[in-house]
Amino acid sequence: MSIELLGYSERGVINAICEDIHHSANPRQKLVEFLSWFTFSGDHQKLAVEDIKNATILVEQGFSDFGDLDLLALIECDSGRKHSFLIEAKVSNDTNSWLTVEDRWQEFKQQLAGAIGSTSNLFVQLHRKVRLVAKLREEGRFSTDCLIPRGSTGTNRVVNKACSKLKSYLSNDGNVWFGAVLPDEQPKLDSFAANSLRSTSVADALPTWCAQQWGFLSWHVVAKNVNQNEWPRTKATLDWNEGQIYREQSPIRYAIEKNALALLNSRPVFVVDCGSQNCQVIRLDEPDGGYFWKPTKVRAADLTPGDSRTPSGDLPHLPTSGATYVWDSRGEFPAFPSEGPPGGLPDGNSVVVVKRPSWVTTRVRLPGNASDTFLVYTHQLRRG
Repeated sequence: MSIELLGYSERGVINAICEDIHHSANPRQKLVEFLSWFTFSGDHQKLAVEDIKNATILVEQGFSDFGDLDLLALIECDSGRKHSFLIEAKVSNDTNSWLTVEDRWQEFKQQLAGAIGSTSNLFVQLHRKVRLVAKLREEGRFSTDCLIPRGSTGTNRVVNKACSKLKSYLSNDGNVWFGAVLPDEQPKLDSFAANSLRSTSVADALPTWCAQQWGFLSWHVVAKNVNQNEWPRTKATLDWNEGQIYREQSPIRYAIEKNALALLNSRPVFVVDCGSQNCQVIRLDEPDGGYFWKPTKVRAADLTPGDSRTPSGDLPHLPTSGATYVWDSRGEFPAFPSEGPPGGLPDGNSVVVVKRPSWVTTRVRLPGNASDTFLVYTHQLRRG
């Protein structure tokens, strides 16, 4: 009887990596090999196999307010020097609109600027692990921030054991490293680390920010290495999760051009905006009644690039700044955006002058009144 053990998504692969290390004829060599795949910043010296005395690996360990950690590797060398590697992993999921490292970075910066964010964002997670290390080192001198408002490790006994274990490996000589395994190609991760990650804007918004001694590893590199070497459990788990861990193609939105044609379930659309998960499109096979077009939010994953054939009729375009148009509510409620005209407008014969057009709302003024402006819905303006 044979039993095949396979895990799902990033946790499944991380577990498989740990199993291959643990069951290897030379676990020390296997652990060093895995860590050598990362490209770390700072003065990182690769470990020598013969230097390792002991190692402890914790998988999916929780740290209360500081979040869970996908992989914690604690290494003690014969010289007495200790190393800690705190590693997070993200995957593409089985979608053609997966998040790149730049997408995750932009989400993180938007969260710092006040947007509603998620604790599952990669950079929130890495920052919290950096602050966890700071708390264990600094004890009473630790300061909280907007991403760690309490900064507590709680009272759970297993969490406290993990904190004590990690603390015993900490020192002030720079032996702590923070890693991320991501679905991007390795050159793109290297470029991100050398450029975007060094931006000072995050440190301005988050004074406790520190991105030193970080490393990035592509799942593409992992797949290549396990195919060439003896990592049977990891290879089997990657094969099982084909398309879930990483994808060969760039996210679909990079093939979808703004202000261009695309197909939505084989129907022609015009793309006016596109983000990491959703796009704003105008359906070209629906009547517009002679008004400007109303965008619809759709999933980016549902779009495919359009062909070069231009459908009959005008392609959607914005109202012209300075031009006059007739406004009509078209019987919709509410008739105006929140910054609409204080006294409303008569339907059907209200002429407005465009100040600043956009696809959803347009800022306008009444003829003869250059100072008072307000918003109307763009699709309520007649094109003629």
